Amino acid sequence: MINNEIKEKTIIKKKERVKLKKPKTYRVLLHNNNSTPYQSVVDVLMTVFNKNEKTAWDVMWECHEQGRSQCFEGSKSICEAKLEEANNYCKMKQQEDYSKLYQLLQFSVEEID
Repeated sequence: MINNEIKEKTIIKKKERVKLKKPKTYRVLLHNNNSTPYQSVVDVLMTVFNKNEKTAWDVMWECHEQGRSQCFEGSKSICEAKLEEANNYCKMKQQEDYSKLYQLLQFSVEEID
């Protein structure tokens, strides 16, 4: 009789499995303009996107040869923040150097499929 009472009081809970979607990944792209000196592009890549010198030169050359290259990959909010940081850095350098060359650098954010 005790066994029957225990069985009646036991509640079995089913575990529900929730499938989580992988968050979408985005990237920041650098676009070629044929006007900005290579060293200025490398400077932005090293300062804003934390690239080492070799990687920055590789990204810059890829952009020069293919028209655009990926500078950064991450969530949408982080990519948008990096885009804003890059644009602000270029504006600051433009004011410091009295040069419009940094103004010509263009970046964009796009979703990775």
